[in-house]
Amino acid sequence: MLAALFIVLNGCLAHCEQKLSYEETVDLIKKTMASSTSVERQESYGYIRLENCIMDYKVSGTYPVGDTYNINYSNLNFSGLNQQRSKAGHDYTSFIILNFDKQIEAKSNNEILKIHTVVVNVSDDVKAAILFKAFSDLGKLCRAGS
Repeated sequence: MLAALFIVLNGCLAHCEQKLSYEETVDLIKKTMASSTSVERQESYGYIRLENCIMDYKVSGTYPVGDTYNINYSNLNFSGLNQQRSKAGHDYTSFIILNFDKQIEAKSNNEILKIHTVVVNVSDDVKAAILFKAFSDLGKLCRAGS
């Protein structure tokens, strides 16, 4: 399994080193998020919007204890993506942690939280690597354009 992941990632890294435009990067993020939701979390996206380096999305799913959630995230400003505090990982599901310099909003059950970090759950480690690279590239593109 690890060898297969290494081969896929090496192939992707060689192919993915080609610089994608802003529009291509946004398209890759939207398609990858929508097509690789966490099975363990039974997730689905109501919408994924990304315009002018600002991302808003709605995700529904199930916490490990069985409770359901519907969270609307807004104002994820990729010009302020903190690359050093963002990472991909795996516990019981593959995930990506995105940390932002400016606060973002998470709305759930009529409660609004001001936070700096979001976790994006993903179906597998390969998709997590692809999505993490796309998020990182978007941060670089947005900082270059601001």
